[in-house]
Amino acid sequence: MRTTAIITLALSSLLTACGSDDGGSSNRLPSPPAGFGENNSLTAFHGTWEQECSPIEGNLAKRQSVVLDGNNITFSVRDYSDSSCTNLTTKNVYFGKYQEYPATTSKGDEVFPIEVIYTRSTSTAYSEPEVKARNLSRLCERTDWAQGVEIDVSNWNSCFPLFDIPDRQHFRFLRNQQGDLFMDDRSKGNDPQTGYPNQLDRVPFQKISN
Repeated sequence: MRTTAIITLALSSLLTACGSDDGGSSNRLPSPPAGFGENNSLTAFHGTWEQECSPIEGNLAKRQSVVLDGNNITFSVRDYSDSSCTNLTTKNVYFGKYQEYPATTSKGDEVFPIEVIYTRSTSTAYSEPEVKARNLSRLCERTDWAQGVEIDVSNWNSCFPLFDIPDRQHFRFLRNQQGDLFMDDRSKGNDPQTGYPNQLDRVPFQKISN
């Protein structure tokens, strides 16, 4: 019998969003409550999961990865200027905590509700055209973007919103019998009744390390 597992996660609403890091103590960033995720037990999902190259439009493509460790989560999005994921243009990374909830079973599928609170993010421009475009547009109110330099962009008040309100949202990961993960595709919009994205991104994540 084919067994699948769905993990629901909360991610930022715009994976390529960013904010300025010069807002000082006025930054409004989420703070996980005490004990958040301390009782997580889904050790089978711990490790690093990497998505296959996923064409998005024209000759563009992306590759995503997620690292789960205890109650820590790191989510990375890499964008490419070619459909084979060779020419890296940008990388955005999101750091936070996650907490799991009791699993439910529906038609043989195990559903694991997980809540994520992201507390920090970074952005890196790798191509010269991307760097020029960011500086010209004063992206995130900055003109010091440099090729290959990682910038902390956690202050969502000064740039594109990194964290929606409420700060916790839901995503799903579906694991098939081969052990691959499939994540929700937030670009397809959310179901207003459940808050979950309407469709899965059918490009799988494969476990590359424990």
